[in-house]
Amino acid sequence: MTDGHPLSAFAGELLSRLHRRLGGAAFGRVGQELLVACLRSLHPSLHDNRGAGTPDCHAGERAWEIKCTEDGQVHLRDRDLQGLRAFSESRLVVLDVAFPARLWVLEARGLGQGPLRAAAHSERQRDEEASQLGRALEALLRRCDVDLLATEAEAKRVVERAAAAL
Repeated sequence: MTDGHPLSAFAGELLSRLHRRLGGAAFGRVGQELLVACLRSLHPSLHDNRGAGTPDCHAGERAWEIKCTEDGQVHLRDRDLQGLRAFSESRLVVLDVAFPARLWVLEARGLGQGPLRAAAHSERQRDEEASQLGRALEALLRRCDVDLLATEAEAKRVVERAAAAL
């Protein structure tokens, strides 16, 4: 059992400030930008599918749906789950900025629609994947630093520039 992959105090504080600055929906979109960039660094053939449907991104037979939260709970829609079912390996990535900030990479097969608290599904956590993604996120956040604390559009540009420099 695990309590998710803990993020550093630096990452937690930066993400928490960004969440307070942007609010839930905009923070979620920037959080997706961060995590897609990190997943792309780990899986160079990654296809970004955000905005076009679900899953948010995929590489080969692996797919990821990305959710961000400040209270440990996310909401899965039937559409989220249908998109993940099309792949042999599917993951739900949850970035939780509540102190202490955590990253969850959960096996998504068999999850149902509706509210989901990541900690209640800790047996689904893929520790090694979460650790790799967490290291990539930490490196990207350090590259972005406080420049990330901007408008949504500018924060996305900061992520794009920082990801290209890694």
